[in-house]
Amino acid sequence: MKIEYVQQILGELKAEERSIVLMKYQDNMSISELSEMLNLSESAFKMKLKRTRDKIRSRHFELNPDKM
Repeated sequence: MKIEYVQQILGELKAEERSIVLMKYQDNMSISELSEMLNLSESAFKMKLKRTRDKIRSRHFELNPDKM
């Protein structure tokens, strides 16, 4: 995935979605740390993260239909 696509997709996310993705994958924070920080149960946080990843994946394929 090209950096331009990553930046575009991240820029299209809501602020909270972008934050959880960056904190999870860039800052390597754990599920328990993030769920506590957001005052969510771990299962609620995992669902929020999954939905955000699904949104990123969907947008990636919209921008790169040949990568499906």
